[in-house]
Amino acid sequence: MKKIEYPNRGHLLSDYFIDGISRVYEHEENIVITLESPTGIQTPDTILKNECVRLVIPKSQFNKFFKSIARINEQLDFKEVTEDKPTKNIDKKEIFLGSAFKVSD
Repeated sequence: MKKIEYPNRGHLLSDYFIDGISRVYEHEENIVITLESPTGIQTPDTILKNECVRLVIPKSQFNKFFKSIARINEQLDFKEVTEDKPTKNIDKKEIFLGSAFKVSD
């Protein structure tokens, strides 16, 4: 197996907060995936997002790419949290108008 080297290791790379996939399409022998990032600008009708990263993956390598993503998912053990934690009941004698201390303090 050939040794893999990364000549840009240690150099600054742009950071993007990715929260979705905007578009996916085929172009020649590649699969193009465009990732989106939130801008924080919203109107009552729309949410403004940026298309910030375009991944161009050769079709012949897509299976390898997919396996890498699956491995990340396994390592980080992504699970949806659906448990509702019980809320703590506060005794009215312990608080006064929502203050953070007990009335006797």
